[in-house]
Parts: sequence; C-alpha cells; structure tokens
Amino acid sequence: MNRVNSMNRVNSKNSKSSSQKSQERSAIPPTSESFPVKLPCPLCRNSCNDRHLILSDSTRFETTKDYYQCSRCSLIFIPKSQHLEPGEEKSRYDQHENNPLDPNYRQFLSQLSEPVLDVLPTKSKGMDFGSGPGPALHLLFEEQGHSMHLYDPIYQPDTSVLCQTYDFIVSSETFEHFSDPAEEIRGCWARLREGGCMGVMTLRYSSDQDFSQWHYRMDDTHICFYMDATFNWIAWQLGADITWISNRVVLLHKTSPVR
Repeated sequence: MNRVNSMNRVNSKNSKSSSQKSQERSAIPPTSESFPVKLPCPLCRNSCNDRHLILSDSTRFETTKDYYQCSRCSLIFIPKSQHLEPGEEKSRYDQHENNPLDPNYRQFLSQLSEPVLDVLPTKSKGMDFGSGPGPALHLLFEEQGHSMHLYDPIYQPDTSVLCQTYDFIVSSETFEHFSDPAEEIRGCWARLREGGCMGVMTLRYSSDQDFSQWHYRMDDTHICFYMDATFNWIAWQLGADITWISNRVVLLHKTSPVR
C-alpha cells in the first residue's frame, strides 16, 4: 500500500476485448454541481468543465470528502485539498496487521502473484511498488526463484530501487492511495523492461454498484478509484496489452512505446 508521489523523487491479452471494455463507461448519476474548473483529473489531466461531483460525504469521515469522476478516463477521485496529512496517513497504515507468515494474507496476495508468476521467465527481477508496513508479496516470488526489490515512500524509501529496471513490477492495494496516479503509473512503467509485465491489484468500481455504499471507499486513505474503462485508458496511454484476471487484478504487458 502506497500513497504519495514517489517517482518524482527520482529523475491485449483480454478475457474481454479492448473494444468491449472501452465502451464500458460510468453510469453513476451526476449531481447538479459542476466540476471545479481548476481541478484537473490526476490521471489523464483533463481539465474540461464536464466532470461531476458524484458524492459528497460529510458523515463518514472527520472532514467532508467529495468524490469527482472524470468524463475522459472515468477515474473517481477525491481532490488533493481533502487528502489526509502525511502524519495522519501514516498512522492509519501503522494500524494494519499484515503478517507475512499469515496463510490467509498470503492467499489474498496470491490473487496477484499467481497470474504474474504464470507469465514470468525463470529468475526474473521484480519490484514490489508500495510494499507497505508488513511486506509479504516479495516472498511469494522469491520462493519461486525470482529476485525482488521493495519500494515504499514511507516504509521502504530507498529511491535507488527506482533507478533500476525490472522484468516485472507488482503493486498490491496501492493504486487507490496515489495522490498523483499519472506520475506514479508512468514512473513504474518507465522502470519496466520491454516485454515485461506490471501486475496491479486494486478493487475496481462497477456502475451497477451503489457508490455511496461501496465498502472500498470507506477507507479515508483511499483517494482514487478505477473502473474497467479507466484501465482501458491507462493501457491505451501506455501502449500496453491488458489481461483481465478478476475485478481486482489486471496485468499490463509492455509491448509498445508510451503515447
């Protein structure tokens, strides 16, 4: 789990077709409030005035959280002015109890590790981006003969890791914490070798759910949320092939130059 900008500190294979996925847009009914002019999308940087406030929650958290959706890439996000302060954010993460030896936790992480392992050559070099306070994902790869490097801006802040290139990059329950997803995703992609794979685990939102009741938004460190359409936009922008594993896991394969 990871959050703040980190990359700026250092200078499809489909189960559904891409065309089908790209047509899947949000159906969340907008409120009457228009999107603030000076609030560009943190993923696609779209600054048009055709976005909408889809939810304003003044009861769940200590302060009001406004959720906006971008009409271009379908990202749902909370504006930066409403993010937790770094100290508050860290205190939330310190409460997580991620035991690398817990079989249930390892089973949870295997949702990501197993499909990535299936596409890796032997003795590949990887990075766990956003390894968090109790890193365990790296063990699942090391046990299969791969080498791993860990990076987390709070718990593993060794920026030399970001100066290397990798055969694969994994990021588990991290994308939803990005304050600048465009910077973080492109930074990871730049570290990935041609032919490499980036495996991402973050629960995707679907328009058939009631966003106001969706449990994944109830964590105040979760500040951006992705749909299928969002990952299609990311794959298009990166020139990546995409493999849909589940509603939580996608693989991005590096086969083309970044647009």
